[in-house]
Amino acid sequence: RGYRTSLVQEDLWKLSQECASSTVIHDWDKNWSKSSTKAYKKGESDTRATFNNETEQVHVTGTAGDGKTYISVLPTMVKTFGREFLAGSALKLIYDLMQFVSPQILSWLIDFTDKETDEVEQWKGFFYAGLMFVVAQIQSMILGQYFARTFLVGLKIRTGVISAVYRKALRISSSARKESTVGEIVNLMSVDAQRFMDLTTYLNMLWSAPLQIILALYFLWQILGPS
Repeated sequence: RGYRTSLVQEDLWKLSQECASSTVIHDWDKNWSKSSTKAYKKGESDTRATFNNETEQVHVTGTAGDGKTYISVLPTMVKTFGREFLAGSALKLIYDLMQFVSPQILSWLIDFTDKETDEVEQWKGFFYAGLMFVVAQIQSMILGQYFARTFLVGLKIRTGVISAVYRKALRISSSARKESTVGEIVNLMSVDAQRFMDLTTYLNMLWSAPLQIILALYFLWQILGPS
């Protein structure tokens, strides 16, 4: 297919219900409604009115004064996809720790080969070699699962952001439409939403890279000492 006949919708794999846009948008809307309601209530509580005796006018400051309420999408992202992201972070932590298991096994294997033949048991050499193979396979599977989960979370975040921007563009007022061009709205749905997806995969490097450096320096200190 694709060579003799064109691909159609039926030729593609069916998307799981968990990853379907209807499911993702439903969860996003539920948490977005909570965040927006909380923001509006906070804006009303921050509103202040003052009376000027000279001009005899009431000046309103706060949300009601400028008529705008700014809501961050970060709380909605955390509530909607936080658990899945933390599950991927746990896999990343396990992978980082297992990266230092193979060097330790290799050091045992080197110590094994340095000993006299009469002093060692042959099965230990095979055990160390097999253990290195098993650890490498587990590392590969964990890393694959990590990237699969984080890419999936990034895709869901992208879906939620695009749906929010699209619906906002449909309900935008005429006065606000003058402030934002069609190109800016399209840019939000295409480029900026894609950046969220790209960021999700490598966001764990903020803590993963320092952890790897600290562990590497620790094991080097154990081997080389203060020299």
